[in-house]
Amino acid sequence: MRATTVKDLMVPFSQCATVSEDATLHEAVLALEASRQRCDRWDYRPRVILVYDKHFRVVGTLRQLHVLKGLEKRVGQSDAAGDMFWGDSLKDICRTAKEIKICEIMSVPSEGEFVAEDAHL
Repeated sequence: MRATTVKDLMVPFSQCATVSEDATLHEAVLALEASRQRCDRWDYRPRVILVYDKHFRVVGTLRQLHVLKGLEKRVGQSDAAGDMFWGDSLKDICRTAKEIKICEIMSVPSEGEFVAEDAHL
């Protein structure tokens, strides 16, 4: 019996949502939606956006929590209850998404987060 490797479970890059680190949050959301519509596997719905640099190397990721934190920080510092952010109109929050650059809110993986594709599970 062959051991399962990381590569056996990887999603092809072509099916991943990707965006440039210079893109805006609005563009990233559009890329994620386009990726979800292209997805041919019913059991895989992309939830992470891979961020690439000018040399097309993946340099980070963008997840839902990064988006929310970025919006909250940009729209305004909230009080302990979060009333300021969640009290803003959806129109204002969406307008802010067009101003936020991905490089401001993405997560850059640490050295320990990389795994070789031929590693055994």
